Amino acid sequence: MRKSLKICIGCAGTFAILTVVALVVGAWFISSQFSQHGAEEDLERELALIRQRGEPVTPEELEDFCRPDPSETDVAPLFAEATSLLAKPEFKSDAEGIVFVGLKAPEPAWPGEEWREKGAAKDLLAKYGSQLEQLHAAAELDGMAYHRIDFHRGIAASLEHLEGWRAAARLLCLEALVAAHEDRPHDAARAICAVYAMTNSLQREPVLVSQTTRVGLQWIAHLRMEKLLPRVAFASEDLRALQEELRKSDFHASLKQALLGERVLILVVFSDPGAFVEGSQRTPIPDAPIQRSVDAMLFLQFMEGMIAAVDEPWPEVRRHFREADQQVRIRASGFPGNLRYTLTALFLPSFDSSVVVFARAEAARLVLDAAIAAELFRRDNGDFAENLQQLVPAYLPALPVDPFDWQPLRYRKTGEATTIYSIGEDECDDGGKGDLAGKPDLQFTWPR
Repeated sequence: MRKSLKICIGCAGTFAILTVVALVVGAWFISSQFSQHGAEEDLERELALIRQRGEPVTPEELEDFCRPDPSETDVAPLFAEATSLLAKPEFKSDAEGIVFVGLKAPEPAWPGEEWREKGAAKDLLAKYGSQLEQLHAAAELDGMAYHRIDFHRGIAASLEHLEGWRAAARLLCLEALVAAHEDRPHDAARAICAVYAMTNSLQREPVLVSQTTRVGLQWIAHLRMEKLLPRVAFASEDLRALQEELRKSDFHASLKQALLGERVLILVVFSDPGAFVEGSQRTPIPDAPIQRSVDAMLFLQFMEGMIAAVDEPWPEVRRHFREADQQVRIRASGFPGNLRYTLTALFLPSFDSSVVVFARAEAARLVLDAAIAAELFRRDNGDFAENLQQLVPAYLPALPVDPFDWQPLRYRKTGEATTIYSIGEDECDDGGKGDLAGKPDLQFTWPR
């Protein structure tokens, strides 16, 4: 009797719990339907406001937004012709074992050092000489590259052109190294200038991968210049040409352009989150359909704040993106946030690390520009300047400001060397320890 009573009580308790759970889930589902309906209306209003600012929200609008300016030269077809062969397996096979361009390559030998593989490097440059000529011709047009990208594919849009660009930048750096070894400083400078011109022509491509690739290609050139500047007798005219190309990079503008494009590409995913095309595969993305507009609305709100923040000084941009990342994680954690904001939580945190990439790129650009300015001052005055202020305005347009703390770049002149540096992404002044790669400080040193 007692056992039967316990069983009845247990069943009744279980039934009561299940009933409460069902009521809670049902109430949440009904409230979700109402919130989804309201969010759909809010979403349409938000999209209309974005359009009023002249910003794109659909693939078609993004295509119009990226349409070439009639006054500019579209160099994409020229670079495409020059780089098409460099993206093929034949080039990879030819380049294997050659510094900068190939797999299994040895450490580079800088001017003044023995370079046993120089003959093989020269043979490679000769074989791809027509491609190098095309790269130089396209670079010297000082245009913009407008690639035809299928934005309707969202985040799976093909960016196959970038593979050839990576190979082209490395090949140009190899050309610079050979020229430096053969005491042809003008040709070395011209090759590095071509890398910078290539990367600058990509500034308006509205895809984050394209912009981070552009940053990476500039780093390739920066690191080569870090080694070549103290070893090669570049003419002052060539150094000023390098400065001119460096100053054309606007990383605030290119980050903003990338965010405007990424907003559209991710909205494409919101429209069909069950799957997106990636090559020949369809890759599932987690989704809560009844909350999709609520999710999209939160995504747009955070994107709005981040896009606006890009116009601020870099420390403020970093702070805002960090806070946005933290807020997204909070909003999307636990029930019901983990169901409401699935896609927002999936995509937005990736933007936080991108800010550091762009800030480091800006710091490297400024340090290298200032290093060239310091050398030009030394040539004209017999010694390095006592401080950065002495370089303005004859050698620098303004006092360069460190992106990581918004203070002037550090400048140290001793009896042994002159060092110019940024404190780097850890935001700690380590006294100029590191190199142009930025570990821990991002610096360039002229030996005395």
